Amino acid sequence: MDLGKKGSILKKGSSVNISKTHAGLKKLRLALMWEFKPGQDADLDASALMLGSDGKTLGEGTMAWHKNLVHCRQAVVHQGDIRSADDLDEGENMGKETIDIDLSLICEHVKEILAVITTYSEEEPVLFGRVKNAGVVLSKLKEGGATEALYNCDLSEDISNYTSMEVARFYRDEKGEWNFQPVGKGIGKSPLGFRDVLLKYNPYFKEEEEEG
Repeated sequence: MDLGKKGSILKKGSSVNISKTHAGLKKLRLALMWEFKPGQDADLDASALMLGSDGKTLGEGTMAWHKNLVHCRQAVVHQGDIRSADDLDEGENMGKETIDIDLSLICEHVKEILAVITTYSEEEPVLFGRVKNAGVVLSKLKEGGATEALYNCDLSEDISNYTSMEVARFYRDEKGEWNFQPVGKGIGKSPLGFRDVLLKYNPYFKEEEEEG
């Protein structure tokens, strides 16, 4: 997967102040991308968590994921789930899930928007080793749905043994300005990758609850 032509390259862990570099920019599209290795398959899910100053979700409805595609007031909109390689068009081997964000609609008490990607299995864990060339592309979202790529980052390194991963984050700095940072950090290794995300970030989640 060639990310080289999709905006400026950001290294994992680096950050950019988008309030300064792209003044007035409000509507963004975050694309999480990967390729399936030959003969491999996986159910990958992208999600976005709205976090407060304590780094935790602010309530049960402060996540956009495949069971709750729209966060309040259309501020964060998940564009739908690609469940497996069977959902791709014929001849394609690249998976992609996208999340649209309107920064002007984000509530003031939300200090961070964290994008994660997880795998799901009812049996043995499905590790990210089944995919290759994982990456993230941040684009400006224009009227009519057209996009203009701003930044991209390769996140493939050191994720093969995980079932959940922090992909990228938007966060407010001390001046209230929005920054973007690719992360690429593993969270957990259980069969239910999203469960590990909830255990880390959602104080309302009880471990006996079923993810599904």
